[in-house]
Amino acid sequence: MAIIGDEETVTGFMLAGVKEGHAVRDAFETEKALKKVFNTPDIVVLFITSDVAKYVRQLISDRRNMGEFYPIVVEIPPKSGKMEEDVIRMIVRRAVGVDMEKEESA
Repeated sequence: MAIIGDEETVTGFMLAGVKEGHAVRDAFETEKALKKVFNTPDIVVLFITSDVAKYVRQLISDRRNMGEFYPIVVEIPPKSGKMEEDVIRMIVRRAVGVDMEKEESA
């Protein structure tokens, strides 16, 4: 397993036993860390905080479209604990195969 995110989140995951961690601050560092993880064959699960995942979603999508399914990429909330609604919907859709519908307010 590996983690890409802010320093605090990465430290916590590594203390919990995650093998490889990359604390990043910007798009360049995130892309560099992601490419390193993609080139490490024994990593099969990658946790990435949603605040930095926004920089590399296209790279992840392109990899999936080429038939590369490992590592499995799991977006998690950043230390602020907030995730964009679209990210949450995407995670639920992947997990259960059904898209959540927005409830119209009365």
